[in-house]
Amino acid sequence: MPTPPVRPTTLANFLQEETGLRVGADATDRLTAILTQVAEHVAATAAASARAEDRTTLLERDVNDAFETFLREEGPALFSPATLFNAIDNVDNDGLTQLITLLRADLQPPR
Repeated sequence: MPTPPVRPTTLANFLQEETGLRVGADATDRLTAILTQVAEHVAATAAASARAEDRTTLLERDVNDAFETFLREEGPALFSPATLFNAIDNVDNDGLTQLITLLRADLQPPR
């Protein structure tokens, strides 16, 4: 397994600071795996772009393009109806009320 792009302790500290909650090791492990997968994909795609232009340096544009490619390729799976349903299924009543309010606002015809 490659070295993760973010140290698990750093990630656990980040999650705790961002959420104000205790962070389970399984949560840190899973997020580390997700970030590693994204970073591996972006790194490989960015490297291919640099090599295609006979460069030995990754540039910001390589990384940006690679990340956009990742989102195009993986985005539909990340936001599939099943994924959205599972996420919504775990939202409490207050969260559902906020979601419905946002959806209604988006469905209003333009003035």
